[in-house]
Amino acid sequence: MDADNRNFNYTAVILAGGLGTRMRRTDIPKGLMPILEKPMIYYIIAELLKLNGASTSEESLEDPSRRSSISSAASAHTAGIITDKTGAASSSSSSSSSSAASAHTAGIITDKTKAASSSNGVNVLSRIIIVIGHKGEHIKDYIENENAFKNCGIAIDFAIQDKYLGTGDAAKQAAILIKNIGYNSGYNGNSREHGTSENNNILSSETETRRTCDISESADGISKNVLILPCDTPLITKNTLSKLIKFHDNFNDDLTVLSFETENPFSYGRILKDEKNFVKKIVEQQEIDAQMKSELCVDDINIKRTIDIDKKNKDINMEYLNLNDATNIKNNIKKINNTKYTNDANEIDDANNINNTNDATNIKNNIKKINNTKYTNDANEINDANNTNDTNNINNTFHTDEANGINNINKINNINDTYDSNYLNGIKEVNSGIYAVRLNHFINLIDLIDNANSKKEYYLTDIVSIFYDNSLKVRSFIGANGYEHDDNELMGVNSKIELVKCSGIMQKRIINNLIEKRDVNFFSTDNIYIGSEVQIGKAATLYPGCFLSGNSKIGENAVIECGAVIKDSVIGKNSVIRSYSVIENANVEDEASIGPFARLRPGTFIKSNAKIGNFVEVKNSIVGKNSKASHLSYIGDCEIGDGVNIGAGVITCNYDGFKKHKTIIKDNCFIGSDSQLIAPVTVEKDSYVASGTTVVKNVPEGSLAISRVEQINKEGWTLKRLKRIKNLTKAKAED
Repeated sequence: MDADNRNFNYTAVILAGGLGTRMRRTDIPKGLMPILEKPMIYYIIAELLKLNGASTSEESLEDPSRRSSISSAASAHTAGIITDKTGAASSSSSSSSSSAASAHTAGIITDKTKAASSSNGVNVLSRIIIVIGHKGEHIKDYIENENAFKNCGIAIDFAIQDKYLGTGDAAKQAAILIKNIGYNSGYNGNSREHGTSENNNILSSETETRRTCDISESADGISKNVLILPCDTPLITKNTLSKLIKFHDNFNDDLTVLSFETENPFSYGRILKDEKNFVKKIVEQQEIDAQMKSELCVDDINIKRTIDIDKKNKDINMEYLNLNDATNIKNNIKKINNTKYTNDANEIDDANNINNTNDATNIKNNIKKINNTKYTNDANEINDANNTNDTNNINNTFHTDEANGINNINKINNINDTYDSNYLNGIKEVNSGIYAVRLNHFINLIDLIDNANSKKEYYLTDIVSIFYDNSLKVRSFIGANGYEHDDNELMGVNSKIELVKCSGIMQKRIINNLIEKRDVNFFSTDNIYIGSEVQIGKAATLYPGCFLSGNSKIGENAVIECGAVIKDSVIGKNSVIRSYSVIENANVEDEASIGPFARLRPGTFIKSNAKIGNFVEVKNSIVGKNSKASHLSYIGDCEIGDGVNIGAGVITCNYDGFKKHKTIIKDNCFIGSDSQLIAPVTVEKDSYVASGTTVVKNVPEGSLAISRVEQINKEGWTLKRLKRIKNLTKAKAED
């Protein structure tokens, strides 16, 4: 059956229980480390939800009031599912509340309607399980309160990893929860055909060929596969996950490793394959390091061995050169040939028939004659000419403890001797930490992972060799090539440096998407920040240095100039936000102009064609259509109608020291410069307030409010004052 037309029903497992020590943060778990204002785990869940056609943007964020509240009915001792209002099956049976289930939290997030499905009608995911450990309550609280995950249509469960024993142990906790919730594996524990052992219900390795077990079609909503992901791969996309799932199903594999190729594989697990391209093992960096150490150890011993041989041959050579008489020559002949000296007369005569025995050259010539070999200073030829027992003796000096140590290292690494460290370091295909696994095998084989390693941890990567050794089909799907793409979506994030790098890649991805799909204009893509949930309309223009964050929405053809900061705000079509304006939790309608150096604080609503100029602050106020506050004003807790002019230096005095009060300025009013309006006060429409007036009473419609005293002009006052100052100065000087 074609992959696109099947109901896969995957359970996604996110491993989020790690300590994240390299992040150097102990107050928050690794999964909540921020990337563009959102935790890493947010991006994983968001892409998983897209597999079912769910969205965490636009529709789901358009109207926050439409988002239903999250249910808190889940119990820490029940592995049930909170049901929708349509009467779907609810919690698991009472048998699920076993002792193992008490360490797991049940599903908590569901929709009021049926689960969302993708455009082709396929429900890929049936649920998401998040394994939490260190500070796990923070992750749980975040997931429960994240608006983007409400009404997502998929149950989200939590499994608790009490002890931090590695990724393999975390996966075991997910397996326990799955068993307690219940699943239909279609797996016959007594069937040898399905690769099981009759004694222990564990897959047998007796089968010679790779095979796929016959998994029966399960009921709707029951998972047949597990999609395992770490929480630290936030760049993963729905497209890659979809391809992995399709590959896994089309080849009927039992385990598929999502891998990628990189020119710098250091720190990643290498994908080791057999001659048929099945994955045999994932070789971790620490195993390669241990292999290199063992090779260096052997190299050191070989060097020592060579030095000892050279020294021995040099001693032999010196003995040849220092022979003084025939007796010494014969003794050395015995030593060189490692033969028993005989009293054969002919040999003695040959040995004694030497002239000038004191001459080194003659001695060497006779040695050549006796040995019937060409004398040479080369150590290897001396070894050939001489009995090699001495060399063997040197070989036997190889330390037993060192040999045993190397053997133990090789045993732990389980690496074929033909795969030396140079070969392993040359492997460019590496593990991403993401796997698609047949659920029945996952449940039955996960317990075979042991902690026989230096850290005494359970590594999930060991499941690959376990599957392979049990004659199951294990392949890799290459999802990305890190050296061919600028943004490596399968990179892991394990340090703050990688966190910053990941943020930069995510930012570049957002900007490229805006350019390609929304025709957004950028003067430069450097030194600009756009949050992951920010939405920008077509043909908008963004200047360098602007900072757009939160749930902000920028309308079509809007212009955001240098240094503007916009958070959780809406900017309408064709509006202009001038340089260095700060807007937070505010709404600016179409054709409006803000700034430069303006500040819109929470609760502000600027209507269309209105203008807020430089050094104007507006808080919790409504400014009507075509109204203007162009200079140096404070407008707080105020309702301003249409067509109102607010002069420079106007202040609405809203706070009496105890509580805030409201100022109302109705349509077509004119408020002169340097006026103060002492709230609560109302200025009715078509009224004027003279400059410098302090308004303490309501102003009737069509009236002029003026509170200045009558002006008095004192002629000659300046001259008299200057004369008086001059006299005072003279008097002080005389004193």
